[in-house]
Amino acid sequence: MTTKTKLLPLALVAGACALGLLGVACSTPVQPAPPAPAASAAPKPAAVASASASASGSAIALTFNEGDFTESDSNRDPFHDFGRAFLPASDTKAVPQYTVILDKFGIDELKLVAIVNSGDGPRAMFIDPHGKGWTVMRGMHIGRGENVKLGTGTLTSYPLYWKIDRIKENEVVLVREDSLHPEVAPTYREIPLHIDGEKS
Repeated sequence: MTTKTKLLPLALVAGACALGLLGVACSTPVQPAPPAPAASAAPKPAAVASASASASGSAIALTFNEGDFTESDSNRDPFHDFGRAFLPASDTKAVPQYTVILDKFGIDELKLVAIVNSGDGPRAMFIDPHGKGWTVMRGMHIGRGENVKLGTGTLTSYPLYWKIDRIKENEVVLVREDSLHPEVAPTYREIPLHIDGEKS
């Protein structure tokens, strides 16, 4: 047996071992590198920006009509006050549809101190209990109202106020009328002019 013949089996064994090692190396799975923390956090702002950009680009236009703002059984006002619907009838009072001056004082608490004739009609001045003067003219309502009931057995009431009917030279004539009951005769009252030195 020659030397070449002796080395041939060794070469085959060495080649087989090399192929075996190569196969083992190739069959070993390769582990991917773990992602860096900074790299995973970085894409989030970009994603948000792109989402907002796409949202602004595809915004939906909303349309409304007048029925959307009208209160009904299907569309109720969340701020509507329903408390008044449960008030007792005795607490219901009508509010006058005109301006009333000196409504905190009764007629007997007011003092007529002056009457002046002017171009647009005579005027009178009353002094309230605090000493403040108030100028009035014909047609104005004055003094505290007196509550009256609508009728027998009803609980709803409303106030009646004195109205300046006429301003004479030495007195003011007041009238109180019930517009809801025109069959009731009006009531008149005369307030004399207070002169300094007289007993009030």
